[in-house]
Amino acid sequence: MTIPAEARRRLAAPVRAELERKSWAFPAVSTVPLPAGVWNTYVRQLREAGAAVHHAVQDVDLTRPFNGIRRQLEKIVEVRSTAIWRLMAMCAFEPFNAADASSALERMDTAVAAVLAVVENEQPAQSIAGTARIEFEQPEKPTGQEEHDSLSRVFGLSTRPVDETGEFSASRVFEAFKYDVTSLVRQVLPHVASLGVEPVDDVLALVCICGWIADAPDPVLAYSSMHEMLWALDHSRREAPTDRAAAFAYLHGRDEALRQTWRRVIATLQDLRSEADSETRAHQLADVYKRITEGPFRQYAWTMRCLSRRQWSVPPTLGPLQAAIASDGDWLASVLDVAVLRDVRNGQAHESLVWDGHREVFIVDDAEFTPRQVVHAFSGAVSFVRGCEAAFAHDRAGERDPGLLTPTCDEPGRLQPWRRAEAFFGTNGLRLRRLVFNSRVAEAHVEQLDTENINPCLQALVLASRLLPRVETFRVWRDGTEHPVVEVGTAALRLVDVHWERALNTFTAMPLSTFLPANLDARKRHESESVAARSVAWIAADDVLDAIDGADDPWTPDMRRLACARIAHARACLHGCAELTSALTRIKAICAQLEQLEEILGRADGPGSFNDVDALDATQLIRHMWQTWGPVPRLPTISERSRGLNDRLDCRAQLQPDDFKDEQHRKRWRSI
Repeated sequence: MTIPAEARRRLAAPVRAELERKSWAFPAVSTVPLPAGVWNTYVRQLREAGAAVHHAVQDVDLTRPFNGIRRQLEKIVEVRSTAIWRLMAMCAFEPFNAADASSALERMDTAVAAVLAVVENEQPAQSIAGTARIEFEQPEKPTGQEEHDSLSRVFGLSTRPVDETGEFSASRVFEAFKYDVTSLVRQVLPHVASLGVEPVDDVLALVCICGWIADAPDPVLAYSSMHEMLWALDHSRREAPTDRAAAFAYLHGRDEALRQTWRRVIATLQDLRSEADSETRAHQLADVYKRITEGPFRQYAWTMRCLSRRQWSVPPTLGPLQAAIASDGDWLASVLDVAVLRDVRNGQAHESLVWDGHREVFIVDDAEFTPRQVVHAFSGAVSFVRGCEAAFAHDRAGERDPGLLTPTCDEPGRLQPWRRAEAFFGTNGLRLRRLVFNSRVAEAHVEQLDTENINPCLQALVLASRLLPRVETFRVWRDGTEHPVVEVGTAALRLVDVHWERALNTFTAMPLSTFLPANLDARKRHESESVAARSVAWIAADDVLDAIDGADDPWTPDMRRLACARIAHARACLHGCAELTSALTRIKAICAQLEQLEEILGRADGPGSFNDVDALDATQLIRHMWQTWGPVPRLPTISERSRGLNDRLDCRAQLQPDDFKDEQHRKRWRSI
C-alpha cells in the first residue's frame, strides 16, 4: 500500500527534529581518571549501542504499513539517543577521544538522514544499505592498570585522600595542599573543565565535586546524574523559582538526617567487611541498601523529577515514587531500573527478607535475588546520590555572598557547616581521622599533633566553633593517646575569635599571641590557675621578643608602626585571658610593660635601631620576665624538643613592613 507524501513527512518529522537538535559538545581534554574495569565496561556498552543503531537503520522497510514504519523510526530515535547519551556520559574521563566520537556521530546521522530521504521521498532502499557501518569505538584500557588509584590521581597525590572509614575526605586533600591553595586550584581546574561545570569561588565545593565523582562506585553514572540534576536546577531557577525554593527548604531540613544515614551506612559497611558469619553479612548488605534507597536516593530522585516538571511535592514512599518515575520513561527511569530492587527494600523493612545460605540468595515472597544484584543496585544508588550532591554543591556555590570574608554557620551558598569544619583541620595541616560533633562536647581525632601544630589546631577549633555553634567544648585526640591532648571551651574560643579576625585583617602571618585565651583554657585543665596564667604571660613575652629580635635594622617609622601593632595585639590577647582567670599578677605585669613599650615606639622620635629598642627599660623588663618565668611548653599535654634559654617558641612571624595586610591577603579565608 502506498503511503501519501504528507503522511510520510509526518512519519519523518520527529526523527528530523532529533537530527536538527545536535546537542552534543565534548570537552577539549578529558582528564578525569577512571578504573580500567569501569571504563572498559562502558566501551563495550558503547559498541553495543552503535550496533543497535546500525541494525535499526538497516531494518527500515517501506513495505510495512504506516504504524510499522512509525515504530521502526521510533526505534531509530531511541537507539540514537542511547548512543549519544553513552558518549556524553564517557566524555569527561580519560582516555576519551573526542575526535573519534564526533566522527562516529556524524556517520550515524548521515545514515539516519539516508533513512529520512527514503521515507520522505520514496527513494530506493538500496541508499540505506549503501551507508557506512555505524561503529562507536573508544580505546580500551589495559586490564592490568591499577584499579584503585583514580581518586589519588585526581588530586595528584601519592595516597588516596580518604578517612579512617575509606570514604573520600576533602580535609585530607586540603591537608596535602596546606598553605598552598593556589596549587590545589591549579590541580582541580582541568578536571572541573573536563566535568563540564563552570569554576566557582569555593575551593571546597570544587574539591568535593571532583572527589565525589571520582570516588563513586560508578563515576560515569555519578557524572551523568550530576548533569541531569544541574539541568533540573537550572530549569527550575528560570521556570519555577517557587518550587525550587520549596525543594531547597525541604532538603535543607533533611540535611542532618541524610548525614546520619550516610554515617550508619558507612559504619555497617565497616562491620560487614570484618564479619565472619555469612547470614549476618547478607542482612548487613540488605540493611545498607534499604537505608540508601529510602534515604538520599529517594530524596534526590524525587527532587530531580519535581524540578524537571516544575511542580514540587514532598517525596512519597519508594513504591509510588518508582511507579511515577517509571511512567515518565526518561533517563531517571533507567536509573531506577538499575538502583531499585523494591522487593529487597520492602522485605528488609518489613522483616520478611530471608537469606538462604545454602543457595546464597535472598528470598522475599516468590522472588529471589543474588548478593551481586543487591551490590550492583546499591552501587548505582550511591553513584546517583554522589552525582546529585555534586550538582547541589555547584549550584549553591553560585549563590554565595562574595563579601563574606570569614566563615559563618549560616552563610548562603556554602556546603554543610560540618564539612567546612572538617576541611579547616586540613587547611591547618592536621590529618583528620574523624570529627564527632553531634553533642555538646565535640571530638576531633587526628593522626599527629606536635608543638608546631598547636596554634594551627587552635585556629581550626576557632573556625569550627563558628561553624558548629551548638558545641560547648572541643576535644582533640591524637593517635596513641588515652586522653585528649587539647580540650578547650567555646567561651575561650569566642575570645580568640575577636583577636583572630583582627589579626587576619592586619598581619600576613598569624601572631603567636592570638590564641592565648584558648591556650590558657586548655592549660587550666592540667595546671593550676597561677601556673597557667604565668605560662601564657611568658608566651606573650616570647612572642613580642621574637618580633623585636627578628626585625631588620634600621627601625624605620613603618617598622615601629608594625611593632606597635604586634605589641598591641599581644596585650589585647592577654586582656582576653584576664576574663578566664583570677590569677592576674603576671598578666598585669607583662601588660604594663607592653603598654609602656608601645607608647615609646609610637612616638615620632622613637628609637631608630635594634640597640635603641633593646636598651629601653620596658624591653629589658620583658626580657627579665621571659628569663624568669620560662621556658614553658606550648601546652603541657604535648611534649617538645629540649630548648635552650634563648630558643623561641616560634621564629617564623618576624617583623617586616609588609606584614600589614592588603586586600589580596584578606581573600585567603574565602575558599571554604
